[in-house]
Amino acid sequence: MQDPAPKDILETVCDRLPKQDIIFIFYGVDDMGVGGLLSAWIQEFWAPLVKMTKDMSARETHLLMFLVAESSSIIDLEVSVAYKFDQPEYPRLPLLLPLADKFEKKYLEEWISQVRYHKDLVRPGLTADNLLKRSKGIPKTVYQEIYLHYGIPW
Repeated sequence: MQDPAPKDILETVCDRLPKQDIIFIFYGVDDMGVGGLLSAWIQEFWAPLVKMTKDMSARETHLLMFLVAESSSIIDLEVSVAYKFDQPEYPRLPLLLPLADKFEKKYLEEWISQVRYHKDLVRPGLTADNLLKRSKGIPKTVYQEIYLHYGIPW
């Protein structure tokens, strides 16, 4: 099967956006930073998509894109970014979010205490200590451990 052309992807997104949220998550963008590939991709795909969807009538759906750099900062990849959501370049340029720090025990305990209010979510063994022991507090690994705990495929 042949990959869809960028034009076809843009048209499909524009057709679906009035009816549903669309979220793109791209992992490993570190590899795309070499030689300006990521910057070129943003200019050739994301910027036209933003332009095409910007003039759509007021809607209750959202178009989001997350670029996940796992071993470097997006800044290190020489990609133009917006630093604040009220900059005129945003959303044509990606908004730089703060780095995801490791979860601290107190935040995991707070989250788990909130889970206890939803009886259908309570499962024995879900503790902050267990999550930290198995994940070292790394957000992606914490999420994987929670999925595993509930028997949901990651």
